[in-house]
Amino acid sequence: MPKFLEPRPSFKNPPVIEVVLGVQFEPLQRLEIPHYGLFWSRVRDRFPNAETKSPLNANVESFGAVSKQEMSIQLLAEFPSPRLWFSNESGTELIQVQQDRFIFNWRQRDDSPYPRYENVRERFLELSQQFGEFLSSEGIGKIIPNQCEVTYVNHILMGGPFEDPGMLEQVFSPWSGKTSDGFLPPPEDASFRTSYRLLEDESKEPFGRLHATIEPRVRAVDQERLVRLTLTARGLPRPADMDGVLDFFDLGREYVVRGFASLTTPAMHKEWRREDAQ
Repeated sequence: MPKFLEPRPSFKNPPVIEVVLGVQFEPLQRLEIPHYGLFWSRVRDRFPNAETKSPLNANVESFGAVSKQEMSIQLLAEFPSPRLWFSNESGTELIQVQQDRFIFNWRQRDDSPYPRYENVRERFLELSQQFGEFLSSEGIGKIIPNQCEVTYVNHILMGGPFEDPGMLEQVFSPWSGKTSDGFLPPPEDASFRTSYRLLEDESKEPFGRLHATIEPRVRAVDQERLVRLTLTARGLPRPADMDGVLDFFDLGREYVVRGFASLTTPAMHKEWRREDAQ
């Protein structure tokens, strides 16, 4: 696994508004809709709110030749198993469960302070262990991970050096905002997506990817314009068990935080009070 020589960047006032830790596993075919209610009964005292959502598609980072996707029509003999949301009273914590996924989200509500990665990781571990114990007690099966991911969502508001949502070069180091001949005025707003392979130190073999998405948004509570930066590190846990998942979380967190610092400008680092900045 990669080794990092430089200290991990740290920010006293980061713009993070959500952190997601999730594991994808081989589908548990015995996990039926009634089981979701049984699991909820075990956590309902802490997560009293429940919602039904459409299931997430399986997502695997693959490398090498990419096969051409073909359009097909499928006739489903039965409805797909849903995804269930269980959230706490304040909405700051969310569990997501479906036949092949267990996810824990921390979400900012009413300026609630970011609890830091270590606490989010601890909550994931506690709740995923409860889910694993439930699966065992009901004879449903065992979690066999095949992918896991770490996601940080950041809301970057106007202010300081960031004066206009179309001038992303004020915030993001890869974006110049320049045209070839100067004919067009500065953009009204802008967005882009990029991804980076996560490579082993010695073999340089890829074991995952870091995905970055930058897009303009409007904050619902006050119609404030902002830029949303989402960073996701996704890959295969090794070994394919919960220890491997936690190891990937720690590594994915390193890539997300270091990637955040690399993609953003020193001027914004001052706004976010980067502690290791010279």
